[in-house]
Amino acid sequence: MLEQVKGFNSDMGIYMDELTRSMDFLGQGKDTIFIGQSVEVSGTAMRNTLLNVAQDKLLEMPVDEDFQMGMAIGMAIHGMLPVSIFPRWNFLLLATNQIVNHLDKLKEITGSQNPGKLIIRTGSVQGSLVRSGFLFNASGV
Repeated sequence: MLEQVKGFNSDMGIYMDELTRSMDFLGQGKDTIFIGQSVEVSGTAMRNTLLNVAQDKLLEMPVDEDFQMGMAIGMAIHGMLPVSIFPRWNFLLLATNQIVNHLDKLKEITGSQNPGKLIIRTGSVQGSLVRSGFLFNASGV
């Protein structure tokens, strides 16, 4: 099926398989939760990498990226490992307030040397095919 997508190559299939395997691994953690748009319902390539993750670990969010990131930061402070998923990198730009003004300063805000971990995942565009990979991992802030 993916072979018919313009710009697809076999390396992309391996890449998607590895992303799926990574999400499966993260999903086994008792405190891990995946939050974002199209994590519970189909609609993005991101969802296809979460098909094996337990339904109770998926939290569908409204289209409010700033709120989503703030919620993920709060979850991290309280000991969870949120994987905050943004289907496209430009959606992540709408969460920069939370990243720059809160996530970046968690040690100072909480007074803790280990204020929690958070993974931010977003898609990138290469040609006409959307890659559903990691932009960066902000764990151990």
